[in-house]
Order: sequence, then C-alpha cells, then structure tokens
Amino acid sequence: RGDDHDRLWRALQHLTDEQREVLELRLAGLSGAEIASTTRRSLSATKSIQFRALSRLRTVLKSESDSWTILNSDGGTTL
Repeated sequence: RGDDHDRLWRALQHLTDEQREVLELRLAGLSGAEIASTTRRSLSATKSIQFRALSRLRTVLKSESDSWTILNSDGGTTL
C-alpha cells in the first residue's frame, strides 16, 4: 500500500494546481456543482478540469507502470 500511495503522490505532482484542487474537492465528497461554486468556475469548466486531471493521472501512472515492466523484464535494477 505504501508503494501505491507513493505512486499516486508522484503522479499528482504532474497536475496543475487547479486540477489538483478539483480532484481534492471531488475526493472530499463534493459534487461537480459544489466544486464549481467553491472554486467560482462554471460547471462545464469544472468538469473539463476534472476530465483533464484524470486523463493526465492515467497517462502518468501508465507510463510509470510501463517503465517498471521494462526495468523488470530486462533483468535491470529494480527501483
């Protein structure tokens, strides 16, 4: 579990401040409309920011996962 937490923390560093803020509020249980109101953005802008944030996280985590596969499959050093 510690490794998963570390991976997620590193991935979150690749997001913009606004993307991180929207995801943090979503994880805190706020709805899209509540996040929009809290951040003074439109609902469509909030949804767009959330979508881009989740897409970026998927890309970063997949890239990191692919790097692990390459390191482990060629007999290289495991980090």
